[in-house]
Parts: sequence; structure tokens; C-alpha cells
Amino acid sequence: MMRPAATAEAIVDALRQGLVALDASQRVVMANPAFCEMFQTDPTAIQGKSLFAIHDGVLDIPELRIVLEDSLPSGMPSAELEIRPTLPHVGKRVLRVRARRFHHVLLVIDDITERERQAEALRGSEARARAILNATADGIITTDLHGVITMWNPAAERIFGYTTDEALGRKVTMLMPSSQDSPQKSAIEHGDDHGGFIAWFRDAVPRIIGQTAREVVGRRKDGTRFALELAVSQFHDEKGLRFVGIVRDITQRRHADDDERQRLAELVRVHRVSLVSELGVSLAHEVSQPLAAIVNTLGACARNIREGKGTKKDLLHLVNRAINESLRASEIVRNLREMARGRPLQRQDLDLRALIERVIHLIARHRERHHIGLRLALGDEPLQIHGSAVELEQVILNILQNAIESILESRRSHREIAISLSKIADDKLVEVAVRDTGVGIPSSSMERLFEPLFTTKPSGIGMGLAISRSIVEAHGGRLWVAPGEHNPGATTVRLTVPLAPQTTRPGRTRRRNVA
Repeated sequence: MMRPAATAEAIVDALRQGLVALDASQRVVMANPAFCEMFQTDPTAIQGKSLFAIHDGVLDIPELRIVLEDSLPSGMPSAELEIRPTLPHVGKRVLRVRARRFHHVLLVIDDITERERQAEALRGSEARARAILNATADGIITTDLHGVITMWNPAAERIFGYTTDEALGRKVTMLMPSSQDSPQKSAIEHGDDHGGFIAWFRDAVPRIIGQTAREVVGRRKDGTRFALELAVSQFHDEKGLRFVGIVRDITQRRHADDDERQRLAELVRVHRVSLVSELGVSLAHEVSQPLAAIVNTLGACARNIREGKGTKKDLLHLVNRAINESLRASEIVRNLREMARGRPLQRQDLDLRALIERVIHLIARHRERHHIGLRLALGDEPLQIHGSAVELEQVILNILQNAIESILESRRSHREIAISLSKIADDKLVEVAVRDTGVGIPSSSMERLFEPLFTTKPSGIGMGLAISRSIVEAHGGRLWVAPGEHNPGATTVRLTVPLAPQTTRPGRTRRRNVA
């Protein structure tokens, strides 16, 4: 059985902390292996030597002298301090020294350099995080699982109008418009977590965490509602699951978007009127036909009445024919007015195939007058999209007008416009292709074709294709030109727009030629 003295000696030798015993004159009585390793020495070399003389006074530090020469001798039972000596072979270290007075003075020394380095790194990281939080233009808000706000940066103060002291500890529902009432909101406000907020978070939050920012409506301290972009993430700390929301006030961007839409709408209207003006001669000719028919029919009707000729049935037939011709003229004028007037543009579900057929009808007289054939492959089924009928009609009309002008300029005997519709990208998009047998587009002009004010036509203003591309892109699609795709000198204009979600069935293609 080991003697108590031997046991104590074994424990001292096994300690990881440096241990040294001093007499009343601060001379070394005993030092354990950890102390000797720490100071790169051995027990025999320092036995009886002053602690302050070890390694040329590496421990001769004023704060340590005060403790050993004044504090402990005056009756203080123990003391603790940190010193930062430069040790042999290892450089500057941070040591925690605990001194206690027994028969001798006992010093226990811990090397806490690495711990201090980690703590300093953590403090630096926290300082950087605070600097970022304070400097960012985005509001950063954290909440616990119960919807209580636990962190609120200066940008959040600017965005919502609440100071940090006002926001911390309150429910996040104060940032939600009052119109967004729901069982979940009520659960947060009243602390009802049973089937309320926690259940909602478990179900809803995983679907939005890590996703791109989405637009929501926020409420400021003064009650005003405004547009926000919100991104949500989650993290764990010592208190459990937390959520962090990053919010951005997009009010100014919304205003800028509205201004841009208004400018585009005005350009669209001006260009639409310009297109209608270009069609004026053909449309006047088209309207003159039903008007002449009306005059002739009613004249015949009046003559028969004056001369007492014709039966009641014959007269009704003439009147009905005049009515039909009136409706035809009215339809022509209505189509022209719909294209020309600057009414507010609304988006709705519409049939792209029917829309293209309306535009084809609008230019029919203009096309036929110049003996330009039309080949269609539009399919038999409706192709439902979501968009502005007026804007998309303008795009198709502009493309067809350009095709007609190109054909007239080419002076070729074969004059034809081919229009096709097809589903692409796994039936998620519909593509419209318009191919003409015109003069084509010079390769030097291709890169600038969609630039505003650039035109290849002597009388063009250079806005048609630029506006058309803006319209198509605003509908989530693309518009591009492929010169000589099927016939050198010819041009194919292609555009795509997304199909409405319910339009997923593959449709048959119907081909027909129109003289």
C-alpha cells in the first residue's frame, strides 16, 4: 500500500499545472515536472534559487512581487493574477497564477494562452459581427421559437421605426399588417403555442428557409404598410432553436418599377398609334367596302319601297344584309380603336392562338393587297397564357408589319409569311415563329437590332423591336431574330412566353395556307 507522502508526490508529479513551493524569501523549495517543462529547467537547477532569478528573471514581474512580498506576508490567505512573461523557446505566454499561503507559499500556474487566443478571436468575431450588423442596410431580426424578438439591428430601427429597446422582447407580429390576421398570428400574440405558432413554424418555415427572398408587406411603428423583401434562416444557440429574418425595404424600388412601367406603357401607346397610322390606308379601304355595301343595299331597299316593288321578305333580306355589313364595319373600327386607345393595360388568362388570329385578321387587307401569302401552323387547341392582350397583339402586329415591309422591299416573286406555334421546354413555354421571304437583315445590323432608335428602315423610328422585346421580357419570355434560318435572305423572328400552369397537354398542329 502506497504511503500518504508517496501518494501526494505522485499526484503533484501528475498535475498538468505548474506547481512550485517557496519559502519566506521566495526561494524554490519544490517544483513539479509540469513547472520545469513550462520554464525549460529542472528541479536541481532551481532548488534553493529565488523565483525571480529563474531564467534571468523571466518571472520578475512587479504584480507577482507585490503578491509574494506584500499581500501574502501581510495576512492575505490567497491571491490570483494573470501575467504575460516571455518564456524560453515558446515566446510570450499568458499564465494564470494562484498563490496560497501554507507552511510555504504554494503557486499553481496554468498556461491559458490558447484559451485567451480563442477568446480574443471570439471577441474579434463578435466585434466584426456587430460592425456588420450596425453597418448593413438590411434589417436583421432574430426571434425565438415563440416569435419573441431577441435581436434588432440599427437598420431594422430605420426600416420599422422601433428602437432596439422598444423591439426586444416583443412579438414579431407587431411588424405584420393588421389585415394579416390569422390563427398563427393570434397564437404568437397571446402565447398560445399549443397547435399555434410552433406548429406553424414546424410546417411553414422549412419551406421558406434558404429560399430566395420573397416579397411581403410590413407595418411600421406609425401603422403604415410598405413592401419588404424577406429571407429567413435558422440557427441553434445555447437557448435552443432561433430564427433570423433579413428584411429590405423595397418601397423606392417599387416606385421606380412603377415609373418604369408607366414609361414603357407610354412608349407602347405611342408605338401602337404609329402602327395604326401605318395601317390607315388599308384599314380605310377595308372599312369603305362594308360602308359602300350598306349604302347600296339601303338604296336598293328605299328604291323598292318608293316603286312599290319587292315583298316584305325581300325588303327584310336587304335590311338584314345592311345590318351585317354595319356590324362588319363596326368590328373593324372596334379593332382599330382597341389598338389605338391608351386604356390601362390589364393582365389576364388569354388564348395566344386566338390572339394571333385576331392580329392576322387586322392586317388581312394590307397583306392581300400586296399579294402576300400566309402559311399557318397554329394547332387546334387553345394555348392559354397570362398576359396583356393589347401589348402582345402589338408585338405580333409589329413583327408582321416588319415582315410585310421586308417582303415588299425584296421584290421577290415568292411572297409568303409563315407563322407557327409550338410548345417547348417540357410544355412550360410556347414559341411563336414568324418567317418571311423578305430582304433579310444585314449581319452588321444584328447586334444593334434591339437598340432603341436603331433602324434599318428609311422611315423607321427604331423603337418597334426595342419595345417589343421589353414587352415580351416583362411577360417572362424572350424575343430574338434568326436571319436566313431556312432560306438565305429570309428572316425568322422567334418569341417565347410561359404557358399558364394548366396548359400541359401536347396539342396537334394544324397547317393551313391562306392565299
